[in-house]
Amino acid sequence: MAVDRHLFIENPARLNINNHRLCIEQQDNKHFVPLKDIAMLVLHHHSINLSNSVIQRLSQHGAGILVTDQAHMPCALMLPYANHHLSTARLEMQLVARQNKLGNQLWRQLVQARILSQAMVLRHAHGKHYLRLQRLAEQVQPADTSMLEGQAARYYWKKLFNAPFKRHKQGAQDPINSRLNYAYAVLRASCARELAALGLHCEIGLGHKSSENAFNLADDCLEAFRYLAEIQVLRQDTEQPFDGEARLGLAALIKQSIPCAGEQMRVPAAIRQLAQSLLQVMQGRITDLCVPDYNLDAYQWLDRA
Repeated sequence: MAVDRHLFIENPARLNINNHRLCIEQQDNKHFVPLKDIAMLVLHHHSINLSNSVIQRLSQHGAGILVTDQAHMPCALMLPYANHHLSTARLEMQLVARQNKLGNQLWRQLVQARILSQAMVLRHAHGKHYLRLQRLAEQVQPADTSMLEGQAARYYWKKLFNAPFKRHKQGAQDPINSRLNYAYAVLRASCARELAALGLHCEIGLGHKSSENAFNLADDCLEAFRYLAEIQVLRQDTEQPFDGEARLGLAALIKQSIPCAGEQMRVPAAIRQLAQSLLQVMQGRITDLCVPDYNLDAYQWLDRA
């Protein structure tokens, strides 16, 4: 059974395939990982060598490959090309959903999930400020016509960190934003992988509709899981260097168990549940997305103040 492992390689290495396993050679050491267990391979060093054959075999087993730049921030993502036999039909289905009431309702659910998760993080971090966000989540309309997502975000970022903070995305250099962007990228890659595996087209989003973004739908799904990145950043000493140890600490969020669909499951499985439910809603088989439970008491691994 696949275990959804995310491999992070921080040092020079040579990768090859050995008996259905990925062989990672570093100096005099060799590490072997079954191909079927790998969900994502993250390459952090410019001296990592791998052949087209390695890329091909990883892709055939459903693994994604994330490449980082000189600042160790993600700069490229390679996803398996599923060549799903219903790919064209699902593209048409996505286009129809985006332009009708169904797409509006789906975006409403994702915005509600995002705001409820923000409330949970504030409750975890400070034990206060969260009730306003819970009330806002109840007021979200289809397509978020009142733009409560933006209102909630401004309030959330103002309250979350003790020091003055302003959210910056691309190219951020400060210790908080750079950590957030890195952790978001890890989650985003997982969302994109699960959507691609279902034959869904990441370019066609519901709330995210930028013509310059190849991962609009992945960013839609990411809204339900961003809180995990924010919790992980809160758990770090941001005055320490943003080095390999810090990055591995952030990436550890993918190993956490979270409440979803009435049970505890690891983050990749929860992302898969959301992607599958998204497809099922668009097919008319169910009406609600499967998002995590944002009840703080269900997160036993969180440190309590």
